[in-house]
Amino acid sequence: MRFLIIFSFAFLISTGIQAQFWFGPKIGGQFTKHSYQAKDYSKQYDVDKDLNWHAGFALQYTTEQRFAVHTELIYQKVRNRVRNKVDTAVLDHRTDYTFLTTSMHGRFAFMEGVVSLYGLFGPRMSYWVNGSGSYVSQEASDNFGVPGGSYTVEFSDNLGGAGNQTLVVPRPNRLQYGLDVGIGTLIDLASGQRLAVEVKYGIGHSNMGFNDDLELVEGITYKPNIQFANDMVVFSVSYLFGYNPTDRRKGSSTNKLSNKKKK
Repeated sequence: MRFLIIFSFAFLISTGIQAQFWFGPKIGGQFTKHSYQAKDYSKQYDVDKDLNWHAGFALQYTTEQRFAVHTELIYQKVRNRVRNKVDTAVLDHRTDYTFLTTSMHGRFAFMEGVVSLYGLFGPRMSYWVNGSGSYVSQEASDNFGVPGGSYTVEFSDNLGGAGNQTLVVPRPNRLQYGLDVGIGTLIDLASGQRLAVEVKYGIGHSNMGFNDDLELVEGITYKPNIQFANDMVVFSVSYLFGYNPTDRRKGSSTNKLSNKKKK
């Protein structure tokens, strides 16, 4: 609710001083480091850093000053892969998570022209949609004659569902929070559109969930650890179309925005 109030207030202020809207598709990737609550977890296991992708839609409100409000809605993939150390029994546990992520960034241009440079800062909110994964375990091979299998993530209080095809998460943090800071550049195109290229660092505030009663496969010693937050280096490109709500001339082209003095 607080997010929506801030968003609406910024909208009313910006339109009152002849704001311009910029909107369009966004695509990019993120390099993710999983920050575990147990600081010595990486001494027990090898935890991969993940390179993955995201795609969605971006929207900006630009005022007459150098300030703008930026928001987006993206579909994001994150992978968590845990393996045993080289000199221990074989273990390879991988989970792919999907999120719907939105953010609210304040953006301030510190160099303006056909190519503009800006800094950005603001909160991020992600909704954990689902997940799936696979595992290979020497213990599973020794005990059951099957080295591993695949599974889907299930959000449930039913703790009897652990098995070869389901990882039951009884206490997930499906709504997760973070904070972003970054830099970017806007490039005005001859067609009247813009390219926005950004690099930002995102600090994850919320853990994925709690480890209580979390079990990958009944009868196997290894237990998944989801008490970690996702810190990210995010890089992206947006293709933005302009629209000025104060220009009421019928049939006027938004391409004229790039020829006006930059807002």
